[in-house]
Amino acid sequence: MSESEYTPRSVLLVTLYIISQLPDDQIEFIEALYHFVRRTLFYTPPEDMFIPIKWNLLHDIVTKHIPTAVIPWQQRIVDIYIGKIAVPVTE
Repeated sequence: MSESEYTPRSVLLVTLYIISQLPDDQIEFIEALYHFVRRTLFYTPPEDMFIPIKWNLLHDIVTKHIPTAVIPWQQRIVDIYIGKIAVPVTE
């Protein structure tokens, strides 16, 4: 993929998709992500959903709860986070 074909990913869409893919027993992780959405992203203008500082905050949450992806659901979350698995969007 060339740089001209690159479409930036919204940190909000990625975060919400990660929440939807987490197992129900990951309550602390889910709550941390919901807190991130409510406290950090809720008042963020759409054009700022692509800036690195927002991604750094999500990175901190993901690496806190998944220091090393050992089991399949953890690898899936990491793959979503790094963009290996695309966030489904409807038009």
